[in-house]
Amino acid sequence: SSTSLGGGVYISNNDVLTLSRCVVTNNTSADFGGGISTYAMRAGAGALVVDTLVAGNTCGNRGGGVSGGLGLVLDSCIVSNNVATRGGGVFGLNYTARDCTFADNTATYIGGGLSALDAASGDSVLCVGCHVVGNLATNVAKNASGGGIYDNKGVVRLESCTLAGNTSNIGGGIYGGTNMVSTVVSNNCATTGSGGGAYFLGVASVERSTIVSNRAEVGNGGGLYTTANKPVAVAGSTIAFNYAGGTGGGAQAPSATFTNTTISSNRAVSHGAGIYGSQTASQRPVLRGCTVAGNAAGVNKDRAANGGGLWYAAAYDTEISGNATFGTGAGARDCLLTGCTLSGNAAADIGGSVSCFGGGAYGGFATNCVFSGNTALRQGSRNDSGGGGGMYGVSGVGNVLYGNEARLGAGAFLVAGNVLANCVISNNVATSNGGGAYGAGSVYNSLVVGNGISDAAGGGAAAGAAGTSASSLVLVNCTVAGNDGGAARGGLYLVAVTNTISWGNSGLDDANVSPAVSSCSSILTEGVNNNINSNPKLDDRYALRRGSPCVNAATEFGWMTDANDARSRDVFGNARVNAAPDMGAAEFYPARGMAVLFR
Repeated sequence: SSTSLGGGVYISNNDVLTLSRCVVTNNTSADFGGGISTYAMRAGAGALVVDTLVAGNTCGNRGGGVSGGLGLVLDSCIVSNNVATRGGGVFGLNYTARDCTFADNTATYIGGGLSALDAASGDSVLCVGCHVVGNLATNVAKNASGGGIYDNKGVVRLESCTLAGNTSNIGGGIYGGTNMVSTVVSNNCATTGSGGGAYFLGVASVERSTIVSNRAEVGNGGGLYTTANKPVAVAGSTIAFNYAGGTGGGAQAPSATFTNTTISSNRAVSHGAGIYGSQTASQRPVLRGCTVAGNAAGVNKDRAANGGGLWYAAAYDTEISGNATFGTGAGARDCLLTGCTLSGNAAADIGGSVSCFGGGAYGGFATNCVFSGNTALRQGSRNDSGGGGGMYGVSGVGNVLYGNEARLGAGAFLVAGNVLANCVISNNVATSNGGGAYGAGSVYNSLVVGNGISDAAGGGAAAGAAGTSASSLVLVNCTVAGNDGGAARGGLYLVAVTNTISWGNSGLDDANVSPAVSSCSSILTEGVNNNINSNPKLDDRYALRRGSPCVNAATEFGWMTDANDARSRDVFGNARVNAAPDMGAAEFYPARGMAVLFR
């Protein structure tokens, strides 16, 4: 049949109707509800539709299959192959759907499966155990949105639902502010815009849900896209195997929070394959207790793609591992990292015009993090590539950099202005200069031990082209020991030192260490600038033994006794000054507790 309201069934404000095991098909309406229309207003009015097929209906405006309001309940229904401008399957507010399937419906503007448009305060839509699959919202000229669901006011709640195989120009699975619990969002596609799985326009939440294998073909946020200053909370969920033709393979998510969530195996043509955040500090996404693993940024050797795991985010107690990029920051780019583990991330060039730096992290600040097994290696012939296996251009406190590899600065490649304090830089290997550290900047209270090089100089640390002068890398109260230079300089090359010990490194002696003040090395002249060249008597933890000439022999600085300065503690966490300051990374205490070193 054909009418303006409810082509097959129309329920007025005061009616009560139950449809059970019915078929509503091939009907047409001009305005609301091609198959069924209900706008019950009084308590107790409305419609209960049970085990009913609503299929092949058409509406010129809202609700190809069903247009409903207060009092509508859909239970175990199939709503399929309906067509409308808004809400191909269902259009409406304040209804409940349980164990329904909304499949293969089409909207020529918004909400291929379901549309909840312009809700007011108190409005809601509840879907429990529903399947929203294979729906389409398409109109390139109007940026059609919400292939599966359109919800611009955030009133839809999904519990134990599936949204799969839906397509739209923007927000392939969901567009708006939906709240979901125990829901799967998979294989949805945004064809010309962002948000392959979900485009969250406002406040939203994702709890114990899976967002997997969605695509934003040319846009951003393959799995999830959020807008700035609109808080979105993701908890206990998985975002995996999504793809973005732009940024944010897993999620482009300023202002979002992720808790105990796994972001893995996502791909972005451009930046932030796992999560792409915001350059505005107040809008950075925050991760707590998450796993960011196996994400990859970049597909073109001549196009820079940065931030394999994260870009512009703040992460706490998060594992960032096995991410890759053709560019910079394979694990994290320009992030604030606290208590994180960054391991097995790889930044590489493959012979193109892109340089690679920062296998573990590039830029930002790291506190109490572990960087291990990361690489930044050139595969082409570029001389300005392959730096900072563990980190590049990162400042930080209390970090461990262990077993990383790069051409330059395998542990850390520092740039002017960088400061590292209270770190352990150990067992890193550079194919050129600076096994432990390279570049410019300053390193305080740190152990640089057991690192190596296979070419050039500075198994422990070296300055070079990255610095503004030969002494642009400064080590203060550091211990540089047990590093391997092969046939070259095993300890220090082209660095400045204060209160620093360089001893027991293999290969040639330190070279071009200047200025040197209150420091210990075999190449220094005893008594000049308070330097010594006798054995510092290091124990197996690279701490000073009783009777060391380095005890009480350092130059004192104000920060050593400033409780608000992290540098006031030595590498083992003890007060920096015990009577008088000592040379090296560790202050001498006769009964110092054990320290764990990666050797």
